[in-house]
Amino acid sequence: MKRILAIVAFALSLSSCFPVFVERPNTTVRPNPAPVTTNPNPRPVVVVNTRPVVTNIIRDFQPDRGNGGSYRVGESIFFRLTSARSGFVTMVFYNDGALPDFEIRNIAVQAGLNLIPNNNTVVAAEPVGINRVRAFYTPQPNTNVSFLNGSGISFFEDTTNVFLNFYPVELRDVKDTFVFVTR
Repeated sequence: MKRILAIVAFALSLSSCFPVFVERPNTTVRPNPAPVTTNPNPRPVVVVNTRPVVTNIIRDFQPDRGNGGSYRVGESIFFRLTSARSGFVTMVFYNDGALPDFEIRNIAVQAGLNLIPNNNTVVAAEPVGINRVRAFYTPQPNTNVSFLNGSGISFFEDTTNVFLNFYPVELRDVKDTFVFVTR
C-alpha cells in the first residue's frame, strides 16, 4: 500500500510539471499580435493600382512654376526633377480621365537636379484647365511600353504597373504633378 501511495504521489508531482490541454467546445484561438516597430526614416510609399511601389529615387518632380503652376496656351513648360541616381525618365501627359495625350520617352537624367525636357519642347496646349504629368524613373531606357495604345483609368494604371514591373522595386520610381493651362 505504501508503494502504491508513493507512485500516486510521484505521479501527481510530475503532472504539475506538464501543461494539461483541455478541449473546450466553441472556442477560438487568437495568436498574439505581432509587435509594432517603427522606422525612424520611413521611405514614401507610392501606390499604383493598390500595389505599393516603395522608392525614393525621384526626390522632387514639379513644373518650373511649382505644382499647379499656371501656363498660357503656347507657353513652354519645363519640369524640375531631382533624382537620387542617374537613369532615364519617361514623362506621360494625361487628362482627368487618365487619357494619355502624349509621352516623352527616355530622357537621360543625372543624380541631382535636372531641368527637363532637355532636348524636347513641352508647350501648354488645349484643353485648358488641369493637365497632369507622371514621371517614371528607370535605370535603362524603356523600349517596351507605350501609354498611347489605349484609354481609360484602368488601362493607364495597368500600363503603369507593366511599365514598372520590368524593374526591381529599388530601381524604379513614379511621381505625379500637374499644371494649370489657361488662354
